Amino acid sequence: MTTVDQIISRMIQALGARNMAEMLRISGFSTAAGSTWRKRGCVPDGSIARIAALANVSFEWLKLGTGEMRPPRGNPEAAPPGSELEGMVIADAPMRTGRGPFQLTAEEAAIMEMLRDLPEDERKRVEAEIMTAWLTCRQKKKPMGSQGRA
Repeated sequence: MTTVDQIISRMIQALGARNMAEMLRISGFSTAAGSTWRKRGCVPDGSIARIAALANVSFEWLKLGTGEMRPPRGNPEAAPPGSELEGMVIADAPMRTGRGPFQLTAEEAAIMEMLRDLPEDERKRVEAEIMTAWLTCRQKKKPMGSQGRA
């Protein structure tokens, strides 16, 4: 069985970091993430997927220490296989009025898991930034004169 410390060690190696603090900084995790993983006794798949994507290493190698460190060219493995969210069908998502349901890809599932791993205040900040970016893009797509007239 792979321990949390073994996974953290592979994360450090994958990013070429000197230590856990540098690995956390490079990957955008809070400085407390490593101790939280140790306390819980596991590193969430979303966190492993983030490092795998950043370092272009195999998710399987990072999590389990098996297989090749680098995935074969043209076959990226950054998203965790069998992610609990992968393939989830979203039917009633807000702001999807008039659109049918959609299914999460492995990459989208990994991003959702990363969001879940964030502390609540940080997650809300990131969600607000995403919403702002989405609204900005949506406003740019509106044709001129489509705003309501008084």
